[in-house]
Amino acid sequence: MLKINSVMEAPKFNELLEQIGKGDQTAFTMLYNEYCEKILYAAFSIVSDRSYAEDISNEVFIKIWNGRNGYVKNPNAWIYKMAKNTALNFYRDNIKKLKNLVPFESVEKSKVTLLSENEAFCLMEFQSMLIDLNETDKEIVIMKLFYSYTYPEIAAELRIAVGTVYARYKSALEKIKELYKKQ
Repeated sequence: MLKINSVMEAPKFNELLEQIGKGDQTAFTMLYNEYCEKILYAAFSIVSDRSYAEDISNEVFIKIWNGRNGYVKNPNAWIYKMAKNTALNFYRDNIKKLKNLVPFESVEKSKVTLLSENEAFCLMEFQSMLIDLNETDKEIVIMKLFYSYTYPEIAAELRIAVGTVYARYKSALEKIKELYKKQ
């Protein structure tokens, strides 16, 4: 099940990173279990292909395993940035291949599900609701819902006013609710 708004405290997260740096596979497994779906979703939101998103997710975890990770103040923000940057780099490096993908709107919704069967909708349905949002609004929704960013953190990351972030987030949620009602 996707852990929306779950937040690992920085001290625990940093302790896991330290243990991972020493080769502790149990610590790595704990971090993986906490963030695998979030990383996969972040990657999927950029490349719109599950197999590529899985490759990107694997690359992020390889970076974590091999990395010299210092202290992380905000674990969700750190993971999101790593996933987003890895996905964007992958996209840029493989843009010709990605242009040949079947448009994601035509992918059978039941084939790509990251959420549990008990959830009200699957990832593709949620992704399809985000399609009508502009890129900034989409990023605001993802940062808020899946990475527990605060409004000031989103504003700082996107270099826009906090009030603007709040208004755009609320407006985006209204659009998503309307699309959900139509389905």
